[in-house]
Parts: sequence; structure tokens; C-alpha cells
Amino acid sequence: MSVRGCRKFTHRVVGTFFILVKSLTTPSLTSYFFWAGAVYFAVGIYSFLTMDHVHDFLCTIPGKSDVQGRQTVGCGNCTDNLLMCGKASKCWRYAMNTTLQLTLEDAELESVYIKAAEDITCNAIVAVATGPVAMLNNMASGAYAVPPSAACITFHCKVLQVAYFSGWGLSQDIEAESCPLNPFGVKPPEEATSCTCENLQMNTQEAELATATCGDTLGDFSGSVFDKLLVQKPLCFREALRRQAASTSLLRVAFADFKTTQNCTTLTQEASTPTQWFVKLQESQQAAQLAGSEFTVPQYCINVICGVFNATLPGTAQGMPCDWTSNADLLSVTNEDLYNIETYCSATFPSLQAYSTAQLLCSDSTRAAALTNVCPVGITTTTTTTMASTVPTPAPAGGAVVRLLEAETPQWALQTASQAEAAERALQTATPSPTANVANQELEDYVARDWEKCTCYQQCYSGVRTRAVTCPNGVLCREPKPPTAEPCTCTHCADCFVNLTILVFICGLAAQTVFCLTLCLAFLRVSGINEDDWVSVGFLFKLVGFFCKFLPLLIRIVTTLGCGMVIAINVQAFAPGLQRDCKESSALKNMAIVVIFGLVLQLAMGIYMKRNQPMPPALHYATTSSVFSGIFKPLRAIGP
Repeated sequence: MSVRGCRKFTHRVVGTFFILVKSLTTPSLTSYFFWAGAVYFAVGIYSFLTMDHVHDFLCTIPGKSDVQGRQTVGCGNCTDNLLMCGKASKCWRYAMNTTLQLTLEDAELESVYIKAAEDITCNAIVAVATGPVAMLNNMASGAYAVPPSAACITFHCKVLQVAYFSGWGLSQDIEAESCPLNPFGVKPPEEATSCTCENLQMNTQEAELATATCGDTLGDFSGSVFDKLLVQKPLCFREALRRQAASTSLLRVAFADFKTTQNCTTLTQEASTPTQWFVKLQESQQAAQLAGSEFTVPQYCINVICGVFNATLPGTAQGMPCDWTSNADLLSVTNEDLYNIETYCSATFPSLQAYSTAQLLCSDSTRAAALTNVCPVGITTTTTTTMASTVPTPAPAGGAVVRLLEAETPQWALQTASQAEAAERALQTATPSPTANVANQELEDYVARDWEKCTCYQQCYSGVRTRAVTCPNGVLCREPKPPTAEPCTCTHCADCFVNLTILVFICGLAAQTVFCLTLCLAFLRVSGINEDDWVSVGFLFKLVGFFCKFLPLLIRIVTTLGCGMVIAINVQAFAPGLQRDCKESSALKNMAIVVIFGLVLQLAMGIYMKRNQPMPPALHYATTSSVFSGIFKPLRAIGP
């Protein structure tokens, strides 16, 4: 292109631009419909973006009824079937919520969750379980004809991990004795700092079951369960137990077995001192004998607790936090406890004779004054023979004989991860049935009932819905069989149904935007035509005339309907006593104010143009009916 041609093209573009700017800034029908369309478009985009924020907020409102809080619907009145709604275990509910939040950050975990949520057997187990540990036991029970899928097991093992560990599944740092505040805001403000899973307990058998069932999901879960158990024990007892892991090679091996032996860890859970451990052992044996059974512990467990007691004694181990002058648990030791220690431990630790232990404890005057259950008043290191004569020789409680086993292997039914993987299945699919040599097309249709409610763990998450599909008795039905289950997504369970109102309002705004911009282009095209051009009118000009005559009426009608939508949105956002949960959403309140402003601005522009830039006479509607005139009079007032 030559320089002259380039300049000519540039002048034409600039001239067209200025003409367009002038047309859009000068009060005219062209500029009115442009700016009206811009207002509708802006309000529509804002409403569309706000709708997601309103929905996300409503999804945070629990379905469980709480008349004193903000939850007013109740689980039974939710649109869908929410399996976790109303569960008594807050620990399980919050752990489930936290795990669901983790799926948003982990695509692999999200895929596992979706498969688990579509597993009908898995949903049946969730419905009857009372907590994460019960969920584990039910999954591994083998009680279901169709076993839970591998995805179901993996996801709920993750929930168990989140619930059990103080790091809420983000870490297994058992040393952190304070539970997290509220990592994803899943707990209400009044419980944000509460340790809802603090009392969740698992025994060794359940921990072994979790390790076998969950595989790599939990790692060394048995050891971690024992470590958490230690965190809850008094400092002296805890540190003495931990010292066994660094003791002689024999005790190190014994301690490793001790951590995974159910009866041994059960007694540890109930006791706060080594002497209490032996007392609990005797009580458990006596109770088992009365019930006609046995309560046994391996010898290595006895050896570990004997080593623990030895580590607590003064001067035995450096740096042990065991103060025999002020520790209430240690001061509760009696002479009978010392003889229990001798009975169980003297073979492994010859120095733990009752007399020798008492002599050691009472050798210090401060300890002797504090240990009134062991040291007689005024005892000194030179009168220990008098003290020894006062120690009775106890017999095992109830005459029960202490039975020590060299080894014990607990037995339970396990379903391994590989077995669960083999059981994994998708939603039910059609299976061809024999047609007895009858053409498939000539057979009758299956009878499909209506879909049941969508079943999900929580509101606003994916799930599955089912229906009954049957073939009448004695009749062959046409294949393939219709699906009996399909994925779905549960909606929120809040007392607020504003999303439908917003969606209808947005559709109206979209229609108004298209109408206004179409009229803007039509009047812009007509504005450049002189009288001579109307001598010969083609099809396109007739189409433009059609738009110019009928679209303004449609805009006024939709605007009138939009006024009703704006009123409905504001009633839901602000009117007291109606759809209570809507009032909690700040995004909805802001949107209600914005749509009022947009409506007022549009009406002001329309009334101004009606008075100052009315439609050409050729575009008016001629009517002699007073009825129609009365109907259209309000419409004529709100725009040209």
C-alpha cells in the first residue's frame, strides 16, 4: 500500500471511530440502547459470578438441625440423602470434611473419592457406621455380599488417618500434643479450638487390621497408634517406656513386639505406672477366670514393664523425670505393689526384690517422708530391717494363677488390599440375558422406577443415585438392561433457595443485553440513511425495521419482569423470617444492592429517553382499545 493510500485508510478509521464515539455519547436511540445493553451486561456478569459465591457459602451450612444456630432444615428434610448428616461423632464428621477439603488439593485423592462415593456397598457401610474405626472394622468384616471397592477402602483409611493423628492427616507428628486449631474451617467458630478427636482410641488389633487393610495409605500405623498412646501417659511412665527402645538388644526386640500386642497395649492404656500395669493384669486375669476364659500376656511384655519400673528407680537411669518425692502416681506405690514387681520381675531383674527396692526408696529421708505407703514413719537407713518385717506377702488376687506365654499371635479375619483391589467395580452395568431364541427387538421393556434421592457423604459433593429396574415374572426383556445407578451431585441443605431466582434473573439480563445491542446496531445503521434511500427497501432493511419496531416492546416487558426478580432477590436477602440462611450470605446482600442500583439506573435512562428522544412515529403502535392502552401505559413509561 502506498503512503497516500495508508493515510487515507488511517483517516477513514479515525473518522469512523470519532463518529462512533459521538453516536454513543450524544443522547440518541443508538446511544441509549448501547448503554442500556452495557448496564444489563455488567449486572448480569456480576450476578453470574456472585451466584457461585452464594452457593459455596450455602454449602458450608450443615444440614443437621440446630434451632439455636443457623441450621434450620434438618437432615431428614434435605433434598438429598447426606450420609454424614446427623452422625453423633463430631470427630468423624470433621475428619470427613477435612479429607474432602484435601481432595481439592490432591487430584489422585479426588479420583479415589469419586469412585468411593459411587460405590453402593461403601455407602451402605457409611450409613450404619458410628465412627472411622467402626467404618474400618465394617469394611474388613466380609459381611457384605459385594465387598467394598479398593477406592472405598483407600478413601476411608485416609479419613481414619486424618481423625486419629493430631496433625489431622497433614502429618503424623505425634509429639505435637496440641491438636490443630481448624485447618480448613470445617468446625463451627465455637468449636474451632476444640480437640474433637482427642478421645478417639484404637487397640492393637484394630491398628493391625488398619495396617493390613489400608496398606501404604497409613504406613506404620500400629507403631504410630502406640506412639499416640504414649503421648497421653504421664511423663515418667512415658519416658521410661521409650527408654526400652534404646535398652539392651533383648529389650529392644521385646519392646518392638510389645507395641503390637493387644493385651499388652490395652493394659498400658489403662495404667499410669508400671505397678498399676501389673495390678490391671491381675484384675483382667481374675475377670477372665470368672467369665470362664483366659487373659494372657507374653513374657516379653512382662520383661518390658519390669525394665520400665527399673528405669524409674532413683539412680538407675540418668535424666529420668521421675520424682519419688512429689509425683502423685509414684507416691501411690504400696508394699504390695513391690511384691508384685518381685513376683513378675525377679527372674529377669534380680535386683527388684521387694526388700531391696523398698530399701532403695527409703534410703533418702525426703523420699521416706513422702512414701508413707512404703516407708514406716521415722524410718532411716539403719532401720530397714524393721521396715522389711512390715511388708506382707501377697497372694495373687482371687487365687488366679499368672500365666506367662513366650509368644502370642492374635488372630482375626483380614481383607488385604489386594483382595479389595480385586473387588473394585464400577457402577452397575447391563448384563445380557438369554433371549430363548426370540428376537431382542420383539421383547418387552424393563420396568424402571423413578430415581431415588442422590446419596452423598456431605452436601455439595458427588455421589450416586439408584433405582429399581425389573423384568416382569415369566417375561424376557429387551437388552441392554437400563442402568440401576448413576453419578449425581448433592445440593446444599440450607434454608435458602435463591439460586433459581438468580438464574432466572440472569437469563432475563442476557436477553435484554442481546435485544439492546441489536437495536443499537439497527438504529446506527438507520441513522445514516436519507429519504431517497427509502424509495427501494430490500429484505435486510425490512428486517432492521422489524427489530426497531418490536424489540423495544420486548425489552420493556422483560424489564418489568426483571423488577419482580429484583424484588424477590431483595426479599430473600433482607426480609426477616423468610429463608433464614439467605440472610447469612454477605455476597447475596451485596448482589441485592447492586441489582437495585442497576434497575434504578436503567429506569432513569429509559424515562429520560422517553421524554427527550421518543421513538419515531412510524415505530409507534396504533390501537383504539382502551384496555390495551391501559395495559401498555406503564410499559411505555419506562423506555422509548
